[in-house]
Amino acid sequence: MNPLTDIEFASYSSWQAFEQIDYFGWIIRFANGYTKRANSVNALTPSNANLPAVIQHCESFYRERRQPTIFRLLSFVDDPSLDSYLADIGYKYLDPSLVLYQKLDSSHNQPLSLIAVEQKLWLHTYCSIAGIDLRTQENHVKILSQVPKQSLFAILEENGQPIACGMGVIFNNYFGIFDIITQQQSRNKGYGARLITNMLSWAWIAGAQDAYVQVVAANAPAVRLYEKLGYRRLYNYWYRIQSSIL
Repeated sequence: MNPLTDIEFASYSSWQAFEQIDYFGWIIRFANGYTKRANSVNALTPSNANLPAVIQHCESFYRERRQPTIFRLLSFVDDPSLDSYLADIGYKYLDPSLVLYQKLDSSHNQPLSLIAVEQKLWLHTYCSIAGIDLRTQENHVKILSQVPKQSLFAILEENGQPIACGMGVIFNNYFGIFDIITQQQSRNKGYGARLITNMLSWAWIAGAQDAYVQVVAANAPAVRLYEKLGYRRLYNYWYRIQSSIL
């Protein structure tokens, strides 16, 4: 299998949808609207069938679930006709994003200063830092409840107070990180870098060989931080979203 496809499948297993269907090499995912990555058609192979018919099939899937259809298009899949066709029928271009990657090695074997906690406490901390109501996070809770066993719910503290947190998952030796957040007043002070460095150390110690992260390309500070920590740009993706539900 293509290593880029391996990363894609690792990410699907680490951030699981509630429903996932392989439709002739297109992975249709649904998670009740929580995050585009879990609620989109991931076109992993060029479309070899009748394009209008297969798109109508995808639209029917999401229409039954009362959601707009979203396509997630990958730069390493050579299928410009799909992107052009979606644009022609009114799908809007949205959120160009990057997949960053690095190989893990013994240099990541550093002493850990983060706190690994159970999922419920971690989510409470995440919501507190993000300023969101835990009671609105039902779908988030369900996604987190499905993560594989080799997972890390990490909190970084300063003077006994949570200052940053993030989660990471190892699947098939690939370590993906998600939900990285730092308190607003503590940003640009090195806490995010410290958190991620510790998470990579945890992953190396736990047996991971490769690390990846998905980040919106317009988030320049995050991209700079990840590249400073050893990640490099591997491929990119973008979304096409249906303008209305027919």
